[in-house]
Amino acid sequence: MLNDMEYDESINVDIRSDSILTEDLLVEQNSLSNVFIPEQNDLPFSRGRQRRVKTSYKYAWRLLVLVSIFYGLPTFQYVLYQITDPAIRTEQCYFNHKCAYQVGNIVSFNNVISNVSYMFLSFVLYIIIIRHWDESLNIREYYLITCVILSMFFEGIFSSFYHLCPSRVNLQFDTTFMFFFGTLSIIYTLQKTRKNDLIDISKLFLFMGFLIFINTINLTLDTQNNSYEWIFVVIFFPIANFIISANVYFGHNNWSLNIFYFICRLRHSFTNLRRIPNISYLFCLIIINVVNICLLIACISKDIQFSMFLLGTLSLDMGIVIIHHIAYKIGDGVRMRLWELILGLFTLIMIIVSLYFYQLPTIKNSGSQSASAEYNSECVLFNFFDTHDLWHFCSSTWMFTGTLFIWGLN
Repeated sequence: MLNDMEYDESINVDIRSDSILTEDLLVEQNSLSNVFIPEQNDLPFSRGRQRRVKTSYKYAWRLLVLVSIFYGLPTFQYVLYQITDPAIRTEQCYFNHKCAYQVGNIVSFNNVISNVSYMFLSFVLYIIIIRHWDESLNIREYYLITCVILSMFFEGIFSSFYHLCPSRVNLQFDTTFMFFFGTLSIIYTLQKTRKNDLIDISKLFLFMGFLIFINTINLTLDTQNNSYEWIFVVIFFPIANFIISANVYFGHNNWSLNIFYFICRLRHSFTNLRRIPNISYLFCLIIINVVNICLLIACISKDIQFSMFLLGTLSLDMGIVIIHHIAYKIGDGVRMRLWELILGLFTLIMIIVSLYFYQLPTIKNSGSQSASAEYNSECVLFNFFDTHDLWHFCSSTWMFTGTLFIWGLN
């Protein structure tokens, strides 16, 4: 009898082991089928769309600091090489000699020290936002607004590097973090109405690096031989505009460069005009694309530098995005507070004033030194600061109030 019971238990053990083995084989087959058979979608060119964001916003400020360090070390080394050799400084650097106060090897100390306004106001801005962190910011907005403030701080540092030896080649140091400030401000404003991360932050920094590379080529080429670069920009810019707009419109977590997918997706969306999602976003993005193309044509016809074209594009796009956000919130019944209206109006006034001082050049950072000397002008403030210093003061002020304005928007 005991032997029969042991026999039955052995049979049950074998049956259980066979069932477990069968289940394991089924799980393995299903996992293999998931690996070798891609997920299907109704739209063509859509394979692999279900992917997660690999680099979230919480790493954005760390990446920005690393970029500034690795970008700043060779920048400082190059500028230090220029200003310590009097012959090179005289040949390559362009100063406003009618309003230049030399301190050691720093010929135009007033142009350098006026950039402290960017750093000081960014520090004040950070204190204000940290104080109100628990009241009005979510985690995505916190990391993005931190990057915006850091961009303003680094703009002051690298603009100081540029003014140690102002020249056409060194201008890239002055504009790089202006690009970051404008781009991150646009993303921050768009993110206010999104529940998911708008973009993989590593891809954003890769794209910014590409823009800086194009700007570097433009500034190192002769001003009369940059037609080839504009041909490249004419081909690349409309395609990049379309891809960025499509990713923003459809709200993908992980941005795609597959232009054919978006063409099919838009065609699918427009089959029924009454069911187009996010019609206000679509209208806003169409306006942005039209304005950007018109600005591109104007810059090519007027032979404007690529850096000025890019800064103008970011400024106009930022204005359109803010107007759309305000209109979107008003449509939802949200009204702007009085202090927001006053802050927005003051920011607009400061932008106009700063642009007025910016278009009063004190040097011409290309050509001969004698040609640049014709643009030199007297000091206009405290017998120490020239009109370009006033541009620093006014631009840092509108960056400060503008950041507060977009931060306060609901």
